[in-house]
Amino acid sequence: MTNRTRTVVWCLAAALAVSALAAVKLGMDRHQLADEYAQANADLAQLNEQMGNAQATIADQGDQLTGLSTELARIHREMDALQGELQVLHASNHSLQQQLALTTQEKQALQAKLSSVKELKLALRDVRAKIWHERWHAMVAQFQRRRPTLARDDAQFAQGNRGFVVRDGMPTLGSVTKLQVRVLEPQPQ
Repeated sequence: MTNRTRTVVWCLAAALAVSALAAVKLGMDRHQLADEYAQANADLAQLNEQMGNAQATIADQGDQLTGLSTELARIHREMDALQGELQVLHASNHSLQQQLALTTQEKQALQAKLSSVKELKLALRDVRAKIWHERWHAMVAQFQRRRPTLARDDAQFAQGNRGFVVRDGMPTLGSVTKLQVRVLEPQPQ
């Protein structure tokens, strides 16, 4: 064999070895690429699953947030109502404190009056006058209430038999006794 043929054979053998190595390398690359593709698909499926879980969690948290905002609005309304009640109670407390102050002043004034005998006698006279006036007004009011019934009793009494309630077994109050007259015819003689 000549040098040239040997060179060509060696070149062909080298080219064949290089192409075999390239084919092996290509197969390994293809196998590695398939593995990486499968791994990428698995990672993508896992990411999709995580994204679905994240979306479900976001939806649940959105529902919880809606519930919490509704609860917060209800609490705000209750707080407003309680604030109104608190203001009413403060106003009531203020008026009660004013009444207490007035009552305390009246008590001190009464104690000052009652501390002296002369003031005590004047206070007793005032109390007796008030009691007398109250009794007088109660008696007048009772008479005013009974006045229509007294007038009606007087009218019934006037229709009666001068105080006789029953005459000849018949009631006379409110009714007029009717006289029965019998006409006697002359008898034959």
